[in-house]
Amino acid sequence: MLCPIPTDGVDTMRNGAQFKWTVAIIVVLALVGGSTFWYMQSDRVTGDVVATVNGVDITEEELHEHLEEVYGREALETLIVYQLITDSAASSGMTPDSAAVDAEIDEMKAEMGEVGFEQLLTQYGMTEDALRYNILISISLDEIRYSEVEYSEEDLKQFFEENPEYFDQAEEVRASHILVEDEESAESILAQLADGENFAELAESHSLDPGSSAQGGDLGFFQQGMMYQEFEDVAFALEIDELSEPIQTDAGFHIIKVTEREEAEGALYKEVRDEVQQLYLQIHAPQHEEVIHRLQNDANIQIHRPDLELGGM
Repeated sequence: MLCPIPTDGVDTMRNGAQFKWTVAIIVVLALVGGSTFWYMQSDRVTGDVVATVNGVDITEEELHEHLEEVYGREALETLIVYQLITDSAASSGMTPDSAAVDAEIDEMKAEMGEVGFEQLLTQYGMTEDALRYNILISISLDEIRYSEVEYSEEDLKQFFEENPEYFDQAEEVRASHILVEDEESAESILAQLADGENFAELAESHSLDPGSSAQGGDLGFFQQGMMYQEFEDVAFALEIDELSEPIQTDAGFHIIKVTEREEAEGALYKEVRDEVQQLYLQIHAPQHEEVIHRLQNDANIQIHRPDLELGGM
């Protein structure tokens, strides 16, 4: 079980690429039929055998026909909405280029690590190419939304001054941990550390947290409100390189070691201006659903197969 647990209301500016694009994925898939995403990725159908059950073959064509029967309407609606977003962005000169998508992917990998990135793909059942396309659609949809917001530099400065909690640097610690199932195991780990064993090596071989064990237990920097409360209370009280006693949370028992600390610091507008603008736009732009429904209502959509007629479009 992973230790970090994002809390409600934590904004995307402070949680990095993983939270931002997890939200983007959820938003787009929820709006246009997330259960169809894998189905949409297949661009070819053959008679190749995909499974054999008690000597009976199931072909790729049969699989495709079943998917179309079950998810056909959702998949078609998804494709239509994606096309509407793409057309709207292109007609307004707002289509993001591949460099913008590459930058987002690189940011995700830097924030999450290769293991975390692969876990995200697995969680949503998609390839990296499918994720890239989803990000392209997400950026396009946001560009459409943001283009409707009128604001001045003074509006941004006032927003910055009225919302310091979004931009000031809160106190952060960087910690590593070793997560085990019971207190006895935690005490055993502490004894090995006292005998000079390497913390990172013990984390890699014994920690039950797959998200950090491969990095020697490193959790990176975090602020108050991003971990279990019991975990944070101890982590923020530890000195650099000090080891904790076994700490129990819902995940199990942790041995914590703080490796770095960043003190709280007030933000300067000129240094966070881009973040101010981004959050201002997120808050003041029309919702995703509103934009999509408007695009649907304004479009000329013709369905040429009666069995795929869409009810709400």
